[in-house]
Amino acid sequence: MQSTQCHHCGYDLTGLNPGGDCPECGKRYDKLSRYQVSHRPVHPIVRYWKAIFLAVVTFLILVGGGLLSLLASKPIGLILLTIVVAALPAFGAVVYALAELKEHRELADRE
Repeated sequence: MQSTQCHHCGYDLTGLNPGGDCPECGKRYDKLSRYQVSHRPVHPIVRYWKAIFLAVVTFLILVGGGLLSLLASKPIGLILLTIVVAALPAFGAVVYALAELKEHRELADRE
């Protein structure tokens, strides 16, 4: 989504470079950033919803595998399989959260 206004002062940035200093207020802008929409801070749950979703999926896999292992005659194999399968969304949650945090910090540094 491309913004055509400075998110600090509302100056019309049409025709200017995708990034630079606003001619009106002098603050940095990036027309291609997805954080340009408003001044309001984004709630962490909204910002990290994908990471939270993957963490919930990880938890459900672990709980489901744990409950199934109670029914198994040899639960160790099922427990190990559950841990391996749960590691995938857990890894995705960590990677996504770190990437989102990095992008948010870069935006804060530019302001």
